[in-house]
Amino acid sequence: MAAAVAALDLNVVDWNAKYQAVLDADERGFEAAIAKGVTLAAFYGRFMACAAEAAAAIVEELGLPAGLKTLPPMAAGGDAATDAVYYFKGMLLRVAEAGCGAGDAAGGMDAFVHAAGSVAATARKVAAHELRGLAALHAASVAAGREGEGSGPAPPPLSTVMSVLVDYGGFRVYAMAAPPTDDARTLVYGTSDDGGPFVQRSTAAAAALRRVGRLLHLKPHAVEAVVAGAGGVPTPRTLVIPLSVELQAHECADGRTYVLNAGRLLPADLPDAADALSTLTATLRPELVARLDRPLSSDAFRSSASGAAFSIGAPPDAASNDVDAAKASQYLLTTVVPRFVAGLEAAPVGVYDSATLTRALHAAGINARYLGRVAAQASAPWLRELCEVEMVARVLKHVLARSQRTLVRQVADAT
Repeated sequence: MAAAVAALDLNVVDWNAKYQAVLDADERGFEAAIAKGVTLAAFYGRFMACAAEAAAAIVEELGLPAGLKTLPPMAAGGDAATDAVYYFKGMLLRVAEAGCGAGDAAGGMDAFVHAAGSVAATARKVAAHELRGLAALHAASVAAGREGEGSGPAPPPLSTVMSVLVDYGGFRVYAMAAPPTDDARTLVYGTSDDGGPFVQRSTAAAAALRRVGRLLHLKPHAVEAVVAGAGGVPTPRTLVIPLSVELQAHECADGRTYVLNAGRLLPADLPDAADALSTLTATLRPELVARLDRPLSSDAFRSSASGAAFSIGAPPDAASNDVDAAKASQYLLTTVVPRFVAGLEAAPVGVYDSATLTRALHAAGINARYLGRVAAQASAPWLRELCEVEMVARVLKHVLARSQRTLVRQVADAT
């Protein structure tokens, strides 16, 4: 989305400037912290309401020709069916499942049992990973800023853009405040949206990324990338980077360093041999990564040798990074899940419905995709039943969403 921002008129509603101002408010002292929290919650509510309004209009008009839409897509380049970006009152929006097409309806009920059978499920998860990655980066950046207080100069904190997910009519819409970024002028780390060479132009941004990576328990690792060589000629090179190769850092005119494209920030879980896209959809929880005895690579299981859909080439440390991530996956299944089940059955406090069960799983570093393992290891009937109800509800949610998307596409085919 960053490539389309430069031409936008942000005078309508500059959500980003207002959001950053709220984040900058003093929170020292109890009253100041409470006031900031209330202000931030109210601001989030306004942003969410605006995003929901736009998402409803976009989804309801997906079947209409562009000329008849009240909120037409921007000319963002690429495939209009898959890369359509919408602009509404200072925010940018994208429909996650826009490019799924006929593949969305393939696979019957198996599509809801295995991620490999559902193209739409992959698109929805990738959008959710972007939000989760930004949240992790924001928390780590705040921690990095607090670490530097009173200890002299510190790397500038990284800024994130306010973003939300809106599920409407079977579609998932990703909405973000339009950031003041432009690949040609502000990109100092990463690859531009149009697939240009990998750049590392700022030592300050690199230092901030390394510091945030340390706090997230993510280690620098090698990747094979194309950089601008002598005379600007694209040249393959092995680089050592602190976080995901897809991450972008932008130094902008407001003095902030913004991070974008955080969907692959967290390491992939042990890949499913039957699903080449599992390295995109199945990642480890940040809570688990933070508790491991050794840091992991953001780009684990993404080398060319792993057969991943997204590849970082064949850097020299890829195999060892994959082994570390595999050990983390094994630790999750053999230690964390059994410990979680035993602890919950011994003291079943505060877990009684979908929301509390999900929060407890995430706090323990367990992904919801392992609900089946939790249920299988549970001896208490209440916990097993709670997990089973949650699994059925999640499947039905996807079934209903696919039915809604099918109706929208039928309307589109008829117009």
